[in-house]
Amino acid sequence: MIEGLVLALASGVALAGQDRTPVLTVPVDPPAISVSTAGNRREPYSVSWAAGEITCDNGVTFGAEAIPPRIPDSVSRAPTTQPRAVYSFTLGSEGRALSISLPPGASTPRHGFDLAPALAAAQLAPQAEPTRCMVTFTQTAVPYSEAPLADLVAARIQNRRVRIPREAWDRFGQRTCYEKRTRALEWHTPDFRKLPKLPGAKHWTFQTYDIDEKGRPTQIKTVGSSESQALNDATRKATKASRFVDDDPREGCWRYTWTAAEVIPAPQMRSMPDYGEPPEPCDADDKWAVAPKLDYPRFFERRGIEGWVVFRYDVAPWGEIGNVEVVDAQPARDLAAFGQNVLTSARFKPIENGLSGCIERVEFRLPENGPDTGEDG
Repeated sequence: MIEGLVLALASGVALAGQDRTPVLTVPVDPPAISVSTAGNRREPYSVSWAAGEITCDNGVTFGAEAIPPRIPDSVSRAPTTQPRAVYSFTLGSEGRALSISLPPGASTPRHGFDLAPALAAAQLAPQAEPTRCMVTFTQTAVPYSEAPLADLVAARIQNRRVRIPREAWDRFGQRTCYEKRTRALEWHTPDFRKLPKLPGAKHWTFQTYDIDEKGRPTQIKTVGSSESQALNDATRKATKASRFVDDDPREGCWRYTWTAAEVIPAPQMRSMPDYGEPPEPCDADDKWAVAPKLDYPRFFERRGIEGWVVFRYDVAPWGEIGNVEVVDAQPARDLAAFGQNVLTSARFKPIENGLSGCIERVEFRLPENGPDTGEDG
C-alpha cells in the first residue's frame, strides 16, 4: 500500500527564525496585477467566499465564524456571476467536519478550491451521535482598493506571485518610506519557532513604523492582525531592534509577518482489511516499475490539513493502472483527485494477465513544524 509517506514540503518564503545582521536593501512593492483595455487600466479583484449558517440534521446550528476565513483569490476582472457552493459533511464525537463533499455530479467551483480545506479546519462542538450537516458558500468579489487588510495579507502570504496595487496598501499606511530604497544595517525577525500557531489558518500581523535621524525605528503601530498578541509583540520587538542607515530618516514604513498554520492530523484510518482482500501481488514489495510521484494538494497544505484516500483499481498486463474507484476519502472528497494523480503516476512491473481489485491508501502528511513562516514589507 502507498501509506506512511511524509512529504517534506519546501517553502520559498520560509525563514529559520534567526536574527540577521548584514547590510541589506528593503525592496519596494512589486508591480500590481492589471489588465488594460482600450488604454484604460483595469483594477484587479479579490475573490472570496461568504459562508452561511451551518445546519445539521439533528437540529444543531453553527454560525459562519466557526469556519476559518476563506483565503481570497486574485483575478484581473470582476466575476460576471455569483456562484454558490453547497457542501455537506458528517459531524461526530471529534467535533470536526469529515466526509466533506459536494452534491453528486457537482464540481469544485472556480476560485473555490479553498472551501473544503476551510471546512476541514472548522472547530465545531462534538456530537454524541454522528449527524449530517450542510453549509452554503456564496462568492464575493471586491476591487483590491476596497478589500480589507486581512484579505490583502492573506492573498500575499498564501501566494507570493500575487501582486497587489500599492494604492490598496496605502489605505493602511502611506509608503513614503519606500520612495527611495531603504537600507538596513541590522534586520531582525521574530523567532517563529517559539510562537503559537492556529489550527487551519495562519496568524499574521501588519505593523507600521518610522525611522528617525539615528536609524532607529519609532512610532511602531499594529494596524491589523489575527489577534495573536504573541506574534504582535515579537514582531514589534524585532522591528525595534533593527537599525537602518542613519543619514536618511523615513516615515510610513511597514512590514507584516506570519506563522504557519498548526497541522491538523488526518482522521483515524480504518484497517485496510475492512475494505476487502486484494490479490496478493497487489501488495508485493517490488511491484513498482515506476514509483508513485508524490504531490501534496496545495490548498490543503497551506492550511496544514492532512488526509488520506483509499482506492480500488485494476492493473493491465503491461503495468498501467486503470479503472480507479474512490472507496473512502477523509476529511474531504476533494482529496480524491490529488490521490488519484499520485496513484496513476505509478506503473506496475509487467504481470501476466494483469490484476483486478487492488486496494491502496494514499496518505497526505505534513512536516511536524508546518511548511511556512515568514515576513514581507
